[in-house]
Amino acid sequence: MAFSDYRKMDGTQIADFVIGQADLSSNLVNSPSNDSTKPANAGLNTPTGLAVDSAGNLWVADTGNSRVLRFPAPFANRDKPATADLVLGKATFASTLTESSSSSLSRPVSLAVDSAGNLWVSDAAFNRVLRFPQANGLSNGASADLVLGQPDFVTVTPGTGSGDQVNQTVAIPLSIAIDASDRLYVTDTSLPRIMVWDVSAGANPQSGSQGYGLGLVDNNYIPISVTIHPDPDNQVILYADGGGRIVKMPDYVSMALGAAIDTTSVIGTYGVRSITIDPAGNIYASDSANRIALHYDSAGVTNAVNGFQIVAPLTMAAMSTPGVQLVASDVNASAPYTTTLGGYSVLVDGIAAPIYAVTGNTVKFIVPNATPVNDTVDFMIVKSDTGAVVSYVRSPIYIAAPAFLQDQKITGGYSVKAFNSDGSANSASHPAKVGTDITLLLTGSGFVQGAPPDGTAGATPVVIDSTRHDTLVLGGPMVTVKSSTLDATTPGVWRVTATIPASVTAGPVPVGVLYKGVVVNWNPAAASANIRAAFGSGIYVSR
Repeated sequence: MAFSDYRKMDGTQIADFVIGQADLSSNLVNSPSNDSTKPANAGLNTPTGLAVDSAGNLWVADTGNSRVLRFPAPFANRDKPATADLVLGKATFASTLTESSSSSLSRPVSLAVDSAGNLWVSDAAFNRVLRFPQANGLSNGASADLVLGQPDFVTVTPGTGSGDQVNQTVAIPLSIAIDASDRLYVTDTSLPRIMVWDVSAGANPQSGSQGYGLGLVDNNYIPISVTIHPDPDNQVILYADGGGRIVKMPDYVSMALGAAIDTTSVIGTYGVRSITIDPAGNIYASDSANRIALHYDSAGVTNAVNGFQIVAPLTMAAMSTPGVQLVASDVNASAPYTTTLGGYSVLVDGIAAPIYAVTGNTVKFIVPNATPVNDTVDFMIVKSDTGAVVSYVRSPIYIAAPAFLQDQKITGGYSVKAFNSDGSANSASHPAKVGTDITLLLTGSGFVQGAPPDGTAGATPVVIDSTRHDTLVLGGPMVTVKSSTLDATTPGVWRVTATIPASVTAGPVPVGVLYKGVVVNWNPAAASANIRAAFGSGIYVSR
């Protein structure tokens, strides 16, 4: 089944179209014949592996028919019947002959395409992996030009993990993967282990060559599936084993140099059949026992000021992509902010957001003013030049997300970025006097009527409404707000000015805001109290 946007899958979506059947409700073997002895170019028999090449062609390991089929760019041809235009492993679409040769397959189960367009096929029954060179230029029944896991194309004996062929042969290779450096990873049940071959053009691999074995976290369970993070700078290895676990390993080079597997990163599941990982580091596992897909979401959206997962319109926000290095060095913007920076854009509910920084694996941006509140919306980081989605997550939008901008760490928390009545920055050496005005800087005002265009600044009023109990606290007493506006120079910043009560004592004093029913630094995910300690944010006062 084919879904046009995997990010929106929540178990309720209907597939956009189907391959191998006449419609979404049919389940015939070798459709439309429903005869396992009559393969053709449209039906399938127990498909188990998929790969998509750079041209968008879909390759299918049609295991029950002992062949691999190519379906030309299905999404570009979705208005046409899905029929294969190339068969490998068999001489013709109707052929059923199986033999141990360079042009025949027995039980193809897993596929991978390298950077040169070569198609790699794991043949579990023949205990080998075949390479079909530049597969898009081949014709029906073409021969493989290289075999790994066996000394030649004729031998199909399962490896034992011992003897002279310890690193040459494999047994029942259920899964293969290619990393960004064109290294081939093969699950081997003989020891068990994961075998690795450098199959890049520079390595000039040969049939029957020796590989390198990677040990597992627990040799009592065979490896079922393997996948590699697609980021060239973070090629961590993930594998699922027969114990129902997903294990994260360091990258190949680190493993070869003796790095250990972090056992705390093991994910416990049940009946995992296959796994994959997207560019954002999100892990997807097919759970064959329960027939569901598990999605371990690693992206997240937070308030960039306090780090809490609560954002609102006009909030300075941050979206992280663990495992994906976006930029080698930090990129920062000056106002007005544009919707592209460092080669990336952020879409919030489909609206391009102004970006003010890209740092490592994080993009910092302003939530657009028009973003719908009290709803859960899509957040996406995309590459500006290609539109490719780098990271995706759905996250709630609150009516407000007030957070004081931080200045310096102090005992028990941090000092608020604030300005005294004379324009000087509030600090321990420049405290504000009681009875004078203090201007506090925040973010997270929520929607503001008449606000300037996204990414630009302007001193638009932010309404403080006492009827909904909007409150500012300075050093304990509630005070009257003298002015509340968006900042005139920095987008996403909100300025609140009030007079410091005469009763406030000298020293660092706490400040707090209740706005639109949301308390400053409110943390909806906190296990206990939802508000930081009173002294978590403060200003300096003198008498």
